[in-house]
Amino acid sequence: MEISGTFLSEGPQLSMVMDMEKQGVSLDKFMEIYMKDNMMYMSAMGQQMKQEADMSELSGISFDPDTMNFDKEAWKENLDEATISDDTLHLVVKDELLKESKAQMNSFASAGIEEISGVSMDVELENDFIKSATIQLKGTDADGNTASIQVYLKLNDINAAKDITYPDDLDTWPLAEDTGLLG
Repeated sequence: MEISGTFLSEGPQLSMVMDMEKQGVSLDKFMEIYMKDNMMYMSAMGQQMKQEADMSELSGISFDPDTMNFDKEAWKENLDEATISDDTLHLVVKDELLKESKAQMNSFASAGIEEISGVSMDVELENDFIKSATIQLKGTDADGNTASIQVYLKLNDINAAKDITYPDDLDTWPLAEDTGLLG
């Protein structure tokens, strides 16, 4: 999975697009999420919907490097392994933490991992702020075969004053309750 997007605290406004590749098959814009004018717009595999969203709670979100830095010390107790090379961290999460978090980890079954056996992260820092992160989940699928998921996140232009480009047809996306997708 590769996620790219833009967040502006004014409004707030958000554009997030997820591309996915599995076994050599790529799905561009597998999922899109936009926030604009107190509405959240979601599109997944061609299914589009929108719903009202109270974004007043998000007004305090900031990506200021002074307040959103990576606290290296707080991570130590959750790690089996941690190495630092220049501004790149390699972190391996403790097996005990994975077992304690088993309920949350079950959500990866739909992505092909039934049982998670390891989580590692490679984090690139710039002035103690996360510049990019690669998260690797390893485990087994329903048939007992080895499976893995890799998620890559790159942060660019933090707090850069630039506009978000939204799809032209957002106003035509149906309301969530009219789609039947939310039960």
